[in-house]
Parts: sequence; C-alpha cells; structure tokens
Amino acid sequence: MLLLACAANETSAVAEERRWPSEKVSGTFHLHADFPLQDRPTIETDLVELRHEVTTRLNLPSTRDPIHLFLFSEPQTYQAYLRIHYPNAPARRALYIKEGRGPGMVFAYVGEDFTEDIRHECTHAILHTALPQLPLWLDEGLAEYFELPR
Repeated sequence: MLLLACAANETSAVAEERRWPSEKVSGTFHLHADFPLQDRPTIETDLVELRHEVTTRLNLPSTRDPIHLFLFSEPQTYQAYLRIHYPNAPARRALYIKEGRGPGMVFAYVGEDFTEDIRHECTHAILHTALPQLPLWLDEGLAEYFELPR
C-alpha cells in the first residue's frame, strides 16, 4: 500500500513538472518556462558552455545529475510560484534549491540581470553535483566569478 502511495506521489510530481508551456532538455539541463524558450535561443548554448567552463577550469568531474531550471517571464509569477511551493525561500531575483537527494533546481525570472542570475545559480548547481559539501564562502565566490561570460 505504501509503495502505491509513493508511486502516486511520484506520478503527480512528474505530471506537474510537465505542465509548463515550454520545456526542453539540453544535456543535463531540464528547462521549464512559462514563455516560449525560442524567444531566448542562447539559454541552451550558454548553459552548455557554462558547464564546460566550470568543470574544465576547476578540474571537476562532469556528472550526469540533472539540473532543472524553472524560468518565469514576470517577477510576480516567479514570486507567487515560490510562495506556494517554497514558502520559506528567501526573497531573491533567482535561487538555487536542492532538497535531499533530489535534483538541483534553479528558479529565475526574466529581468535586467537574467543572464547573470542564471549563470550564478547554475554555477551553484554545477558545483554541487560534483562537490556537495562545498563551504559557503567558496561556493558564493565561484558563483560570482562565473556569473559573467568569459
């Protein structure tokens, strides 16, 4: 009975994940957006290049762990989503969240600093796939370092 309940919860989580208007998988990045991803064609390329840059410069193993990006066209939609699903999350322009052994998740909205926000939070996600116990000072420093393109 417990197994069926777990399977039902997993199925509903997967179904909710597939409700996004625009979704795409690019390598280990799973993009979910409330706007057409075609409107921002460089996101995929930027993410692949960022992963390569971080793992190469830091000599890290490139893992197959998925990283989910949840992208919003408006800050209000982003904030409302976080209030519902992560009510204790800090109020920031973008967030990286990893719960237990689940996948790393990045949340962001399209704004003036969208590219830097995505690179910063995805750097956290990439680092944590290879180095889950990274000290906060080093984690933040590296995320700031890689948030701007080369």
